Amino acid sequence: MDRRKRIALVTGATRGLGLAIVEELAGLNHHVLLTGRDVEKGCAEAGTFQRKGFDVRFLELDVCDERSAENLALVIRDQYGALDVIVNNAAVCLEEWSSSALTDCLEVNLFGAVRTVSCLGQLLGEDACILNVSSGDGESVWFSTAVRERFERVQSTNALLDMLRELAEKADALRPQEVVHGEQPTYKVSKFALNCYTRLLHNDLNESGIRVLSVCPGDVRTRMNPSASRSPSDAAKAVAELVVGGPSTYQSGGFFRDREIISW
Repeated sequence: MDRRKRIALVTGATRGLGLAIVEELAGLNHHVLLTGRDVEKGCAEAGTFQRKGFDVRFLELDVCDERSAENLALVIRDQYGALDVIVNNAAVCLEEWSSSALTDCLEVNLFGAVRTVSCLGQLLGEDACILNVSSGDGESVWFSTAVRERFERVQSTNALLDMLRELAEKADALRPQEVVHGEQPTYKVSKFALNCYTRLLHNDLNESGIRVLSVCPGDVRTRMNPSASRSPSDAAKAVAELVVGGPSTYQSGGFFRDREIISW
């Protein structure tokens, strides 16, 4: 591997948008670490990229397993010494509103991203980028005033996680309308929480030179959303542009859609 290339890691990358982001970043001269739980599929996809001349390697990562993230950090430190980009793409969309569903959705969509950054962020240097793949469903407009204001008062990631665990424990006793408006309330909470994490992490890393961004990829056609009109490839181009565009164009702490900043 040519060390002049930036090293980018993409979670949940064995299919759909994650796989398209891998291809886009590899085409933009990154050495890409394609990660996921499915070892057989991940190795097969990496092999396909390699035969096309892309600099892609599969490494196993279960974002719900801290030991998995810790082991991956050791592998990357040993074999590469550093990491330049983390794209937190792994996600699930659960329709049910319940304590168990909200816990399961948060475990991947938020806690998985936090766990990945906690274990791998130590490998990032100046001019690195953390990109959280969020959604328009994570905009604050969907939430009741009381819930939105409570989230906005949170000043640390640990406090955010504690608040969300408390919310998940109480979810069975709450009507979803008391928390969030519209369809897919569980998913909306998880993506709003991810946006909150982006802002908190930006505040923590603001002096380090590491950019932290959220991105809404749009209505992307994936296994979670098979009827969507936008192809993963088209969405991936806009996502990858945030990584390569640099801090003068895409400033840390922002929430973006199609290369344009949008409201939280």
